[in-house]
Amino acid sequence: MTVIERSIRVDWRLRVFFTEDVFAPANPLLREVLAETAPRRVLVVLEDSLAQAQPDLEDAVTAYFRGHAGNIHLTRPPLFAPGGERAKNSQTIVNDLLSQLHRHHIDRQSAAARCWMWPGSPPPPRTAASAWCASPPRRSARLIPAWA
Repeated sequence: MTVIERSIRVDWRLRVFFTEDVFAPANPLLREVLAETAPRRVLVVLEDSLAQAQPDLEDAVTAYFRGHAGNIHLTRPPLFAPGGERAKNSQTIVNDLLSQLHRHHIDRQSAAARCWMWPGSPPPPRTAASAWCASPPRRSARLIPAWA
C-alpha cells in the first residue's frame, strides 16, 4: 500500500473588538468591521431576556442599520431566541436559527450578530454582541464580539 503524507498549515485571522453601546448611532465600530471590504447583509438575533431587560434595543438595532444603510443591510427585523441552557439543550432552537440563516442568505459575505445578556451584569444590563460563525447551510459568517 502506498501512502502520501503531507503536513499542511492553515492560518486563521481572529480579531476581537471591544466597545460599549455598539448600536449607538454615533458608534461606527460595527459598521466599520462589518463593511470592511464590501457592504454586508446582517441577521441580528436578540436573546429573549435581553430584549425584556432593554425593551428599546430592537428599535436601536433597526435605527443603527437604517443610519448606516449604505454599508450594512439588516435582512429582517431582529429575531428573538431563548438563551442560556434552553438554547444549548434544544435542537429545535438551533434548527430554527439555521433555517433563518438559510432563508435570508447569510453566507461568508454576510454576518449573523447574536446579542445576549452578560452574566452578572449590573443594572442597567450590559449586553454582548458577537457574530455567529459556522452556519452549516451556508459558509461561515464573520465573528464580531462587542459590548452593546
